Amino acid sequence: MRMILFCLAQGLGLAAAMADDQPALRADVYQKALLEEQAGDNPAAVEDFTRVIEFNRQFADAYEHRANVYSAMGKEEEALADFNVALELNPAADLALVNRGVVEYRKHDFAGAVADLDRAIKLNPKLALAFYNRGLAKQASGDLDSASADFDEAIRLDSTMSKYYFGRADLRKVTGDFSGAAADYEQGMKLEPKEAVVLMNHAESLGLQKDWAGAMAELDEAIKLSPNDRRIFRVRGNLKDKSGDRAGAMADFARAIELGPGDAETYYDRGNVERVSGQLEAALADYDRAIAITPNVGVIYINRALVRNSRQEYQAAKDDCTRAIRLMPDFGPAYTTRGLTERGLGDAVGALADWNKAIELSPNGSEAYNNLGWLKSDEGDWAGALADFDRAIRLGPSVPLYYQNRAQMRDKLGDAAGAAADRLQAENLAKVTPSPRVGYELGKLGAVMQRTFDSADSGNNVQQAPSGAQGRPRTLRQALQQAQAGTKGQSQTNLPGQ
Repeated sequence: MRMILFCLAQGLGLAAAMADDQPALRADVYQKALLEEQAGDNPAAVEDFTRVIEFNRQFADAYEHRANVYSAMGKEEEALADFNVALELNPAADLALVNRGVVEYRKHDFAGAVADLDRAIKLNPKLALAFYNRGLAKQASGDLDSASADFDEAIRLDSTMSKYYFGRADLRKVTGDFSGAAADYEQGMKLEPKEAVVLMNHAESLGLQKDWAGAMAELDEAIKLSPNDRRIFRVRGNLKDKSGDRAGAMADFARAIELGPGDAETYYDRGNVERVSGQLEAALADYDRAIAITPNVGVIYINRALVRNSRQEYQAAKDDCTRAIRLMPDFGPAYTTRGLTERGLGDAVGALADWNKAIELSPNGSEAYNNLGWLKSDEGDWAGALADFDRAIRLGPSVPLYYQNRAQMRDKLGDAAGAAADRLQAENLAKVTPSPRVGYELGKLGAVMQRTFDSADSGNNVQQAPSGAQGRPRTLRQALQQAQAGTKGQSQTNLPGQ
């Protein structure tokens, strides 16, 4: 609301300026368009801002406001085109830079978003919203330390905005700082008490602390306040699943879908629960539904690929990963998952290349190191494998599977005591750590921009390549030999229909 009022106030003055050399009707049309934008009457606002632009094609604010409306309508290409014109006409428009950054973020152009937000901050270093949005963009690109600094600065500049605390809470959740996340959720709730969405966020923070009773109480209260909000049922479904109430989770997902049958995220979340519980057909169907609704969200393709990989449909799984990479070329877990499918196809060269790419993009991701360790162990490079498992454990210290894998390498290297210690640690972790939810999760929608993806260390092991795979290297040595000889044996994979 504050941004809309700011733009309105700015628009009133500019409309008056228009009236100096244009008929009063044109200023009236602009005022009308601003009020339509504020009221959320997007089609009428687009029509009237277009009329204003036809009156004066040098009027930057009209392009900027029409871009904001297009963005609200989900018309990202139209929004970008208008923001580009607005910024050509007025390069110092800090809010236009912020909002163009939002659109770039939604298109997964994180570098472009950060660049625009850098410019906005340079123009207005006290613009808290720019720091908040840049924090979201940096988090999405994996720069977690810088993201944390940006959330801190946004809160320092404006400690009254609950969403800034919620944004930092989400980041702290990703980094494992659950107590810090809970504190931020608590502070956000103080700023917006007794709102359903705030209770929902607090319930999620309680869930991180395994306070299932407290979380359910908050969600029950949220449902009383907003009984037709599908998001609350979806969140409760996820928390019920994590607390072991799978039947209750499926009932809540069904209710969420009943309230919002066009919500891809609910199908996606239900698919994740089905996949983890081994209901692969049902999971595949739900991922298909989610993709039909939102075909440009790469993380859904990645998790569908995991289902197909489990069904040994390796080529279809690889096609899904390739589609995800085209949508999210800087998302390391997409390459990690494609490496698994290539491993299933017997393509050690492709797997090696993709896992190295995953490490380049996500150097703090543990799974690629775990998988590289298995490639090296296949060839008998036990010391190299041990080093990779060491790195996986440093990055993912709570994954029991990594300790089990390192124990095997220590056995092979004659370190019986070390192997026994790793097995004991794996056993102890398995008692307190839930089974890894292999896959990647959609994040919550932020108040200003979409916080789209959180990756989760899955501890997923490399599967043995099928014995019938022909023409592709089976071991790391073969892969390296073919790579050095320039005969990788890996053809480019096109998506179906291309």
